[in-house]
Amino acid sequence: RLTPMFNEFEKCLYRNKPLTDYKFMVGGQVCVDKNFRGLGLMSRLYHATVKRLPSGYELCTTEISKRNTISLNAHLKTGFEIIATYPDGNEIWDIVVWDIRKL
Repeated sequence: RLTPMFNEFEKCLYRNKPLTDYKFMVGGQVCVDKNFRGLGLMSRLYHATVKRLPSGYELCTTEISKRNTISLNAHLKTGFEIIATYPDGNEIWDIVVWDIRKL
C-alpha cells in the first residue's frame, strides 16, 4: 500500500516546487479512539514527533482517505493542507503536507 503513495508524492508540487525536492518525513496512520477524540492528541503526537527530528526537515506529509473526514479535519486543524488528490482503484486519497519550518 505504500508504493502507490510514494509514487504519487513524486507527482506532487508544494509551493510550485516538487515535493521530493524537500526534506520531508512521512506521517503514519493515526487512530484515536472515539472516547479520546477532540482532545488534540493527534496534533500533540505530530508536534512531539517533529521536535525529535534531526534539524533540516522541512515538511511532514501523509495521505488520508477522502471518506475519512474526521482524520482530514484533524490534520487540517493541526496545520496540514491538501496538495493533491488521487484514486487508487479502491479509495480516493488526499495527500496532505504540514510545513514544519513554521514551528
